[in-house]
Amino acid sequence: MTDNTDCCCCFSLRQAAFTTVGWSLVYSLVQMVSILEQELREGIILKTFPAPNQTSTTPAYGSVLQPPGIEREELRVYHSLLVVVFIIVIFTCFLLVRGLCKNIPVLLLPWLASTFISIIA
Repeated sequence: MTDNTDCCCCFSLRQAAFTTVGWSLVYSLVQMVSILEQELREGIILKTFPAPNQTSTTPAYGSVLQPPGIEREELRVYHSLLVVVFIIVIFTCFLLVRGLCKNIPVLLLPWLASTFISIIA
């Protein structure tokens, strides 16, 4: 039997895996920066308290999932969960790179699971 290591005509499986890891790292980092930038811009992380003479209305924020908007606390929880998921994806990317360099194929599974979860989230 011959060892077929070609993937996508011009890449070996290892090169394709390194390319995929690079894309996953870039995507996760961009998403985390986007979430943190939005939270800092809209004052979600640093709570702004209303003045004593103002009424305390909770503004709704726009979202792709809920176009009319979601409450500030719900958005904070959602963003916190997403940041945790993307941190896990970044960590498993490094595990996958180690597995690719040391020929440990089982290290593909944590990256695959965390990437799948990040796609669903």
